[in-house]
Amino acid sequence: MSFGYSGKEVPSLESDIGEQINDLKHLIRKSYLSTATTTKPLDMARMVQYLALDVVSKIACGDAFGFLLRDADVNGFVKAFTTFVPMAAMIHDVPLIRDILCSTVINALLGPKPTDKGGAGRILG
Repeated sequence: MSFGYSGKEVPSLESDIGEQINDLKHLIRKSYLSTATTTKPLDMARMVQYLALDVVSKIACGDAFGFLLRDADVNGFVKAFTTFVPMAAMIHDVPLIRDILCSTVINALLGPKPTDKGGAGRILG
């Protein structure tokens, strides 16, 4: 399985990652440099999450979603994900709930769709 994770199938892997790191550095320099009189706090956890999502989308889709360029949760993806994780844990741990909620009918009615205005569905579209 190591071949699938080696990065050899993405010839621009290093430059794609480097481009996103440059976007992060630019964002920090543009919006978060403190001065002697002003402090501009940076939530590094949020920035690293934005960096990871932009790197993955750049490598997988050929273009970054733009979290770092906008310094924002693009299409509410992060919010949707953090809302979904506790529910996903419960769905995974309780077989009856998993069987019901993972059925094709329920997924068709309640699951993300490419026509959604935000969240995971927006990224599918």
